[in-house]
Amino acid sequence: PSWRVSHEIETQGSVEDVDDTDYSWFGSQMRQFAGANVYKMPIDHHELMAMVAPRALVQTGDSLYYWLGDRSATFDSMATEKIYSTYGIGDRFGYYIDSNHNHCVVPPYQQAAIQPFIQRFMFGQNVPTNLAVSWQEADALQSGNQPTINPNRYTAWWGSSTPAFPANDVWNTGGDIILPSDQSLTINSGDAVTTTYAVSMPGNHAAATVTYPYGLAETDVSCSDGTSYTLTIPLANQSFTIPAGDNSLYASTPGVTTNTGCSNGRPGQVTASYFFAKGIQNPGAGNPGLSGFTTTDGTPATADTDPLNVTFNVSDISTGQGGAWEPWTTLNWQNPYSCTPPGCPLTPTIAWPAPSTTIYGVPLSSEQLNATASATLISGLQGTGTTGLLTTTPVAGTFTYSPAAGTVLDPGPHTLSLTFTPDNLGTRNNNYTVATASVPILVGTVAITTTGALSRVGSGYQLLVTVNNGGNVTAPNVQLTQATLGAANGATIPASLGDIPSGGSASATLIFPSSAGADGATVAEKLSGTYAGGTFGGSFRATLP
Repeated sequence: PSWRVSHEIETQGSVEDVDDTDYSWFGSQMRQFAGANVYKMPIDHHELMAMVAPRALVQTGDSLYYWLGDRSATFDSMATEKIYSTYGIGDRFGYYIDSNHNHCVVPPYQQAAIQPFIQRFMFGQNVPTNLAVSWQEADALQSGNQPTINPNRYTAWWGSSTPAFPANDVWNTGGDIILPSDQSLTINSGDAVTTTYAVSMPGNHAAATVTYPYGLAETDVSCSDGTSYTLTIPLANQSFTIPAGDNSLYASTPGVTTNTGCSNGRPGQVTASYFFAKGIQNPGAGNPGLSGFTTTDGTPATADTDPLNVTFNVSDISTGQGGAWEPWTTLNWQNPYSCTPPGCPLTPTIAWPAPSTTIYGVPLSSEQLNATASATLISGLQGTGTTGLLTTTPVAGTFTYSPAAGTVLDPGPHTLSLTFTPDNLGTRNNNYTVATASVPILVGTVAITTTGALSRVGSGYQLLVTVNNGGNVTAPNVQLTQATLGAANGATIPASLGDIPSGGSASATLIFPSSAGADGATVAEKLSGTYAGGTFGGSFRATLP
């Protein structure tokens, strides 16, 4: 899958991405591209796949293995196909990403689709090789279609000096939840394996309807011969009507499947189980066509809803093993973002890098007053129990700085402070409280002096000017902007001297014509210049050689 697409369309911790992958397979240096830095990664998987060209390549996947990120794999397959097509060999790349088969398996119907690639590119047979299949979950916003995300969004900033990275979660409609099991079972071939989930609504809540359009449980089964497989237990569409103030437990209709068993016929050990509620639309009986777990208390216009507790179990009906409920996880549905009591309202996290030393005389601006506010939430659902699928999102609001922008601070150390007031503060739909922060700043001084060494050169004069900085901070972007010697102007003005550190100096050679004056005459040398934050100048008398 594409690292950057997985970062955008999947919630934190739910799939293999740069933040959460197993670094047994990748070098630790890749961690520098975690989070938003993924957009700075110099390569991605579509480019690695394209390196196979002009040889043929087929990518397969199974979207039921949610954590493998096959929604993202569909996207980078499409990108790879574009590269192949650019070279005029689009029929040499194909992809087949669907569901309903075991991990690391090519089922018979896929074999029939992939066979033409083998016949053509290994045995030279003249058969067509056009293969592009993706399951409906490839695009959560356009069920049944391939991803509609525009690949140009990743490259629109090319050629500019400012990278513009896409916002997070443009694909994620929310409603996804993954709950891990802490039970261990031993199941035999042919055993009936079942899963049930249950919901309850705590507190003195309003009347609510809870819908659950699509879900499943998966158990990873480890066999004694070293092989393994995944058993999928589907669940039907379902909805629950919960009266106001009702804290009862509402259990789902169980889902049941028959265990296929290990290839050696021996019992298998269930090493892990996961309960999934997928954020896709799947209309059906008792389901209004919403995505994942959804609750409403009659005020959808304000997106004000109630917390929901969720749990599940997996058991072997044939042997009576399992059946214990997993620890509860609390969810709260709200668009676009939500937090869950008792953690609400949240105090936003303020990110404010300490400014570098500034120069006396330069007013405060957005260069120093540049804080941002964010909170770790999930679009749609947040877990506070056994698991949580989290994403960090900006918080809208107003920053009030002290001292304010435009203030010129005296030389010496100071403290900048701020108060962040979230939008909608005090309303029933607000998730946040006021936040404060402060950073230190040092205001330094620049002290520029100039000296000159005058000599004869050709028919004119040469002046070697040395500019010294006796201040306690660097003088940035120093330039000599004007120079006169007697009646003549310097011919090499302006002269850039770059940044001059505290205690440092820089030199420039200026040329003047003979019209500066007669040999032996005493004339005035005048110099002036600028640096980022101020000006300097001076004059002294010199005898023309």
